[in-house]
Amino acid sequence: PGRGQANPVPFAAVRSTPEEKAACKKELGLPGGAVLVSGRLAPEKQVDVLLRAHALLLKHLPAATMLITGHGSAEASLKKIVDDLHIAARVRFVGFVSPKELARLYRAADVYAIMSTAETQSLSLMQGFASGVPAVSARARGLIDYTPPECGLLAEPHDAKDAADKLLCLLSDEALRERMGAAALEFVGRFTPAKIADGWEAIYRDVIAK
Repeated sequence: PGRGQANPVPFAAVRSTPEEKAACKKELGLPGGAVLVSGRLAPEKQVDVLLRAHALLLKHLPAATMLITGHGSAEASLKKIVDDLHIAARVRFVGFVSPKELARLYRAADVYAIMSTAETQSLSLMQGFASGVPAVSARARGLIDYTPPECGLLAEPHDAKDAADKLLCLLSDEALRERMGAAALEFVGRFTPAKIADGWEAIYRDVIAK
């Protein structure tokens, strides 16, 4: 209990071609748009906001599915929200999955969603970008800096209607998703282990030189 989906996805770009994404979605039984939520299911992650947003989204895109990985203290209450909103047919709690299966979920996703108000960066968001998937993120803390406008859309914290509007915008516009997915791949390249190591080495060289 309490574990999020912490297993790392390989940082190398694993973006699917449209044909590969379609095949992956077919294997997973995803007939419409796929929204991925990945991480520890805790209150500060605001997954409840995304569930309420998804209920609103389904009024426009009734075949859309929300995939939720991981476990956590809020899991039971989140499942109750799903039942209360009558959206169980279009929400899947997939639990803690292997790195290989997690990578497959990222490849199948059309949008990565995160409404957490407690992030300094978010590994899960970076994994989405490394999969060429655009994001809808909360306009909160580190997510503001790590969701540049070319890679995704920011929604107001705790605002299910705004999150639903942003999800609908991306899921309804394939060309926009393609552009943002390509930009996300380029952006996340700044945070590979090699690039980070180079940055720290430069800092130490500068300190030594001074």
